[in-house]
Amino acid sequence: MDLHPCKLNIPGSGSWLEDACEPYADVREAPKADDDRAFKLIRVLDGRVSIDTMIYKQVISDLQPLLICSSIDFPMPPSVAFCERMWGSGYQVIFVRRPGFGTTPALPGAILSKDAITSGGASMLEAALITQLTTKLDLSDIILLTIGSANALGYRLVKVCSGITLAVFANPIFNQEVWGVFRPDWFQQIVRQATINRSGFSILYQAIKLQLRTDPAGFYQQFLQKSPGDLDYASGNASDFSRAASLIQAIDSKTMFYDFLMAMHEDKALVDGYFRGVPAVALSGEETVQAWKDGLDGEARRLALPVAYAPRGDVFVAYVSPDFLIETIRAYG
Repeated sequence: MDLHPCKLNIPGSGSWLEDACEPYADVREAPKADDDRAFKLIRVLDGRVSIDTMIYKQVISDLQPLLICSSIDFPMPPSVAFCERMWGSGYQVIFVRRPGFGTTPALPGAILSKDAITSGGASMLEAALITQLTTKLDLSDIILLTIGSANALGYRLVKVCSGITLAVFANPIFNQEVWGVFRPDWFQQIVRQATINRSGFSILYQAIKLQLRTDPAGFYQQFLQKSPGDLDYASGNASDFSRAASLIQAIDSKTMFYDFLMAMHEDKALVDGYFRGVPAVALSGEETVQAWKDGLDGEARRLALPVAYAPRGDVFVAYVSPDFLIETIRAYG
């Protein structure tokens, strides 16, 4: 399959790819020479598309790349402590802020229709762009880490990007029943609306934005309440969570709808045995409810995917349990 985005023949992507995708200068982080987590714009497709990327310590090293794509609820890289722990173990963190996640233009509107999303077209376009990024950066022997709602992208990317040698799907949602695990209870309404009614979801999304503007710490405390490890990570990295809350203000409702719906709808791509022969592992944390574990274990068996459970963490299990992540990479890589 030719993964050049211009040759994917995805409805609505052509005119978008022909335009210069300029970054949102007013919301991007100002680069600092001494900031090991500074973002830079990596241009792909002959400079026509910009991808906001954090290369830890700013230049590509000879360490094994740990390429991270995050869920939309936290469009920030992992902490310096996490990046340093990975660096000391031979991995260089490269964090991709996905298109439309606050600092760069969203995917084209036509491909963010409900039908185009559920068909997998939007995720395939994202996968093609990130594959182009890995080529531009000359990355190989890549460990891919996708988190939460980014896993719908991740399990496509691992099959099309030849540079990936192991994919770790952290806190993944496949096709299991998960409605009851979301906290707080009102958040369940938003997730349900994402699969039912786009206009209703847009109204609820505005309510999320309002809470994030007025009390970002309180929002994340409610969202992460099941896991003491997640709460510790949030309190220890308060400035990152404050920054994430401000970035979410710049994410349009179409992009948020895409990310939620792609995570929550029954994905027809996930056929029985989907991961058989694929170098991949699911990562979850013990600090979650039993219903989540049961659902994940059942889907993992159906899809032929091993599962590893870290002692701490839930939503941010990979960041909360870096030593366990390293052990998992070495066990399955």
